[in-house]
This record gives sequence, C-alpha cells and structure tokens, in this order.
Amino acid sequence: LDVVETRHRRQDGRVVGVEVSVAASMVDGQAVLFSSARDITARKRTETELRESEERFRCIVEQSIAGLYVIQDGRIAYANARFAEIFGFDSPEEVARRPGIAQEGFERRAVAIRGVEEPLAVGLVPRALALPEPRQHPVAAS
Repeated sequence: LDVVETRHRRQDGRVVGVEVSVAASMVDGQAVLFSSARDITARKRTETELRESEERFRCIVEQSIAGLYVIQDGRIAYANARFAEIFGFDSPEEVARRPGIAQEGFERRAVAIRGVEEPLAVGLVPRALALPEPRQHPVAAS
C-alpha cells in the first residue's frame, strides 16, 4: 500500500489537499490497482494551526521574565533561559543535564537575584537551586 499526499483542483476550481492510497493485487490472474483519495484539507489546516499555536506558546515561555521549568518523569525536562539565569546556570540545557535536581525536594525560600537586596519572589523552588537567604546589610543614613 502506497500513500501519497498531493494537491488536486476540484471542479469548482478550489485546490484541496488530498491523500491518495494505491494498492496492487491480482484478481482472476490479472494485475489490478485499487485506489482511493480523500480530502485532507481540514487535517492540514488543523496541523498548521497547532504548529502556529505551539510556536506562539514557545515564544512566550522562552521570552518570559519569569523562570519557568517543566518536570517530567522526576527530572527537569525543560527550563527557560530566565530560569537558568536566575539560578546561575550558563544555559537552560545545563539545567536539564544536571542529574537529580528535581528529586532533591522543594522548600519555601526567598529567591534573590544578584545585586538585588530584597528578595525578588518568595515561592517554592528546588532546594538544590535555591540561593542562600539574603543577608542584611546595614545602611547608614546621611
């Protein structure tokens, strides 16, 4: 069975995506081809819409100012660049390559970005990635 995707022009002039299936067989000692064609325009449109939606989502996540990550099967499968930056990794790929990060547990910690005196956010972060608690620095009033 061979399957080919192509485009055909309908009688009304509209071009549609078509999936053509062809199978060869023997009937009463003669070679016979069986063929069927089906309109796949709706499927192709849905595939395009899904691809565009995934691209929009990817852009939002990758350009987010928030550090985002995904845990799958007990490991960090994805981290965006901001997550890597906040926790001092060189790249998001380095986060995903580090074994055991997701299994090391979570605790409520204040997360501070280098050079910022006040915690940027308080929330659940992996214990292994949490920065030390921010130190208090006395400030002289003048």
